[in-house]
Amino acid sequence: MARAILKPELAAWRSVVPSALFLIERRQPTVAPRTKRIMSEYRRLQDAHRQHYPVFVISNDDGVDDAMVQIHHALDIVFGGA
Repeated sequence: MARAILKPELAAWRSVVPSALFLIERRQPTVAPRTKRIMSEYRRLQDAHRQHYPVFVISNDDGVDDAMVQIHHALDIVFGGA
C-alpha cells in the first residue's frame, strides 16, 4: 500500500537525476500505522538512492529557520558554497 502511494511521485521524477536528495522529517509523538509505512518507504527510497547522489535528512522539528540552515549547509556541501 505505501509503495503504491509513492508510485506517482516516482513516475514524475523517473527521468530526473538530482544533484542531491532531501528527506525532510518531523518527529511526531503518535503516528498512524499508514503514515509509519509511508515514512518507512521514503527511508527505503533514500537508502536506495544514496549510492547515486548525496542524500540529506533534514529535521523539521525546530522550525523553518533551522530547517533552512540545514538545507543551506547541504547545498554548500553539494555545490561548494562559500
